[in-house]
Amino acid sequence: SDEDELLCFTDARDNASIPIDIDGDLICDPLDNDDDGDTWLDGEEMECLTDPTDNHSMPTDIDADGLCSVLDGDDDGDGWMDPNEVLCMTDPVNGSSTPSDVDGDTICDLIDRDDDDDGWRDMTEEACLTDSKDSTDKPADSDDDGICDALEVDDDDDGWIDGQEVICGSDPTSAESLPTDLDGDRICDAVETDSDGDGWLDSQELACGTDRRDSDKTPIDTDEDMVCDVLDADSDADQWTDLEEELCGSHRLDPNSIPNDTDGDGICDLLEVDTDGDGWSDVEETMCLTNVTDPNEMPSDIDADGVCDGQDIDADQDGWSDIAETECGTDPTSESNFPSDLDMDGRCDSRDTDLDGDGRTNEFDDCPALYGTSWIDRIGCPDTDGDGRSDPDSTWGVEDGADSSIDEPNISQADIDKAAAAQLQEESSLPGFSVMITFIACFTAVLTARPRHEHRDSSNDMDSI
Repeated sequence: SDEDELLCFTDARDNASIPIDIDGDLICDPLDNDDDGDTWLDGEEMECLTDPTDNHSMPTDIDADGLCSVLDGDDDGDGWMDPNEVLCMTDPVNGSSTPSDVDGDTICDLIDRDDDDDGWRDMTEEACLTDSKDSTDKPADSDDDGICDALEVDDDDDGWIDGQEVICGSDPTSAESLPTDLDGDRICDAVETDSDGDGWLDSQELACGTDRRDSDKTPIDTDEDMVCDVLDADSDADQWTDLEEELCGSHRLDPNSIPNDTDGDGICDLLEVDTDGDGWSDVEETMCLTNVTDPNEMPSDIDADGVCDGQDIDADQDGWSDIAETECGTDPTSESNFPSDLDMDGRCDSRDTDLDGDGRTNEFDDCPALYGTSWIDRIGCPDTDGDGRSDPDSTWGVEDGADSSIDEPNISQADIDKAAAAQLQEESSLPGFSVMITFIACFTAVLTARPRHEHRDSSNDMDSI
């Protein structure tokens, strides 16, 4: 009709001007919302990137939900969005390929950290030997601290892990038995290098004459160089030794009080006398006990530091003070003869209560000369995988309790119980404990003590037998 042509933008008076009607449904294309008659509206086809004028070009709609795949977030209509199926490694265009979701939380098991939604992560359940896909199979957790019993390292939940308590000499199964820790730094006093936490090592305080257990009593250190005045050759750090200042009339504890040295040769004017011209002043030779009038008799100065050996804190300059070398049994005048210090903690082995520096005192360390963290079958031996069980060696094999797989952590409650029992057995060998037991048992039986480890060799027991 003329009205139709007017709406279709053709000339009603011109027979040659006919409205375009691709699908022949007598509705011109300008008015037809489905130009090609393929049941997809023109607007939909444009959104779906197909040709609205070609009935052979139709949008793909795998799940036939009337929403083309280009716009459909769930192509196969299986209830799982396409991106999620890709993450979950299922086919987003196959309705029969759906992700596994044990707990039905719409997070597939592949990416769900807690497949069975029982409050325990899958990795934790695997480590605790429970089924991560069965919500009724949960790890046992006696103290409700979120760590299953199979992996528990603090049996009594007293804040000190079992291994620490074994090393520190307290009971890992009793919350009332705690290691002594004066400075509260979570390192028990038995292995503490600074018991009172005052910044001075116990060994320093011992040498400086202060109480290593009292943080209010620290060594006097005028120049704050962490060398107490008692041991510091230059207490005020003014480049003049205390002895020089005393001889030169200046104050050894006042850095602003220094000797007069007109020629700047390091010898104060008061002492500027070298009778025999041997390079050593008369005062120095007097202090060093050599003849001030004989140029051929000069003080011994092994390290050539200008301080004679008799007055030198470290005569051979080997890094160990003469006092320390004397205590450790080495020659303080020989640079090549210095104390052995296995763990390099500044304390010679002969006086070190922890030779290997692993935090276990020698008496409680089954491998005192080898750094180690094991605490189940042996204390303080190498433990490659860190599971508490020591690595096997030539004298201690798997059959003795060593780790059968040093690269894979493997710890059980039985291991923990065994370690605790072994520690109690160790403690029973201590003198005080034996006296008490002997006193009680003398009316019934003779107490017989058994060695802690029958396979311990001379390299570890320190007795060379």
